Amino acid sequence: MCAAGLNFQQRNTHRILLSIFFISLSFRILNVALYTFLGFAPYDPAQSGAFLQSANNIAADRSFDPISTFDRFGIFLSVFYILPGPNEVYARVGMSFLGSVAAVNVFLIGKQLHSVRCGIIAALPIMFFPSYVLLQSTIQRESMILFCLTSATVIYIHKDLKKNPYWIIPLVITLFITGFLRFPNFLVVFAMLSTFVLFDRVRSNIPVAAIMATISLLLLNYITKILPATPNNLSISQIVNYFELLQIRRARGRTVYLEGVVPESITDLITFAWVGAVYFLFTPFIWQVETIADMMIFIESTISLVFLFFSFFGLQYLIKKNMKITLILLVTIISASVLYGLGTANFGTAMRHRQQVMWVIFVLGSIGFTSIIKFDIARSKST
Repeated sequence: MCAAGLNFQQRNTHRILLSIFFISLSFRILNVALYTFLGFAPYDPAQSGAFLQSANNIAADRSFDPISTFDRFGIFLSVFYILPGPNEVYARVGMSFLGSVAAVNVFLIGKQLHSVRCGIIAALPIMFFPSYVLLQSTIQRESMILFCLTSATVIYIHKDLKKNPYWIIPLVITLFITGFLRFPNFLVVFAMLSTFVLFDRVRSNIPVAAIMATISLLLLNYITKILPATPNNLSISQIVNYFELLQIRRARGRTVYLEGVVPESITDLITFAWVGAVYFLFTPFIWQVETIADMMIFIESTISLVFLFFSFFGLQYLIKKNMKITLILLVTIISASVLYGLGTANFGTAMRHRQQVMWVIFVLGSIGFTSIIKFDIARSKST
């Protein structure tokens, strides 16, 4: 009887997994079709096409510039340009596939940490939020990062690295890609793995942190070398200049926020950190809404705030169950929101970049919601 019940639960979980994947994929493929045949793209089509053009150039020339954001994403998209046929469609469909797998990953994380119902609720925003399924930039870029970061988390939660150390290889690869595509992510990964090693001192895990720490420091130094009029050695002033430069570059367009607020010292950075993080995670606010598209993202942000509210209850539950996982998730969302908050100055950019880590709030919020609201459907039908 127990075995039969377990088999039923497994079959039910498999059906849910497939449902989440195909529903997510359907919405993304629909968007690809609308863009391909009707030119529908609620995002700057010129910049969106620039990444695909970069991929095409890399496939043709077999060379790329690691400094260029277009080329860093283009090196992965170029795989689709080796094939004959409609390469842009291949690229969009391929990235849609990764975004759909990311939704499945979030479900698996929520299920493992709490319950099936929790996993379903956590995956819903990634399945249906317009910013996840309607933006060409999300399909081409954020989907890849979201896939890598959630895949690494699934590996860590579901696999016993002590008994199966070979799982370290895909873990390192996915985390490396996360950082390679966006340099600040290496610092987020470094913070994650530092927590990982601190609470799980396994001999096989130490090389992971050592490798990622080395890569993080090398890349940070590499970034400082490309900043204008600064020395080649790492310094506090260069870190301040780096975030200042990012803000100046991104403080343009209709969606700019906190215009003119540019931290000019390490004290300013520390003081501004929490403000930047809040704006990064939850803009646009109601007073920033000017268009229908803004209103859609405002609704998303409002729902995200509801998830944030329940995430505090989720933390209470998860701390008792698994302190290590709790701290790793907290380090991920805090480090990412602070780093990106310091360098982001418009909610158009924030809306895209925060997708890398908002799933943490969705998972924690879902845990809190399902822990508080325990509605038994079967029991309600019997009464």
